Amino acid sequence: MSLFTRYSINIDCLLSWFPVHNRAQLKDTRMRRYRFNHGNEDPDLKPFNSVTHLLGSDEAIGSDTGVDSTNSVAGFVTVEVNSGLEFEVEIEVALGGRRRKQRLIIRPDTTVPFLISERASHQEGSAELADTAVALQGVITAGHRFSLSDWFGTVFDPQRTFPTRGLAGAATGTTKTVVQSSALYSPWAYGAVIVVGLVVVQKGIKQLKLARAS
Repeated sequence: MSLFTRYSINIDCLLSWFPVHNRAQLKDTRMRRYRFNHGNEDPDLKPFNSVTHLLGSDEAIGSDTGVDSTNSVAGFVTVEVNSGLEFEVEIEVALGGRRRKQRLIIRPDTTVPFLISERASHQEGSAELADTAVALQGVITAGHRFSLSDWFGTVFDPQRTFPTRGLAGAATGTTKTVVQSSALYSPWAYGAVIVVGLVVVQKGIKQLKLARAS
């Protein structure tokens, strides 16, 4: 994977379980907040592989550490990278046997909010879940993917700035910084610009000769 395909995403989300009727056994709102970061060059995210984050149902921590007593209330965030090296994120909530999901494509330099929910009825099999609902909401922020326009821009305009998130894999925030890499100003960089210019000039001369011959 090269500099021109690399970028990363931050996922901030909040899982909430709450009553929707006063007859529900649950009397308050229970919430869990999570944050994840992935780069599309991560070894676990090779094209068509995926990483799933389990939310709310924290069985690995110990019994009675989930949002509910039976680990029946949960959220899932599944991250994968497609053949175009872009992120695809699937958001899912579970409430007993009920499930709802949403799939998102996260392209570079975008911010994508999401909200998904599911509700249990009064006749739900589990009395603990009856008349409650679960919601998973949050925002996914994608970093910058370095492009040829960035490269040429830094050659001709050394003070050009652009978001740093995604250039080094992990997100570094939304602030902007001045690029000061010596590699961008080395002789081969300027040589490449000269070569491109010569190709354009030669093409113009050839077209002019053809026009005169005709």
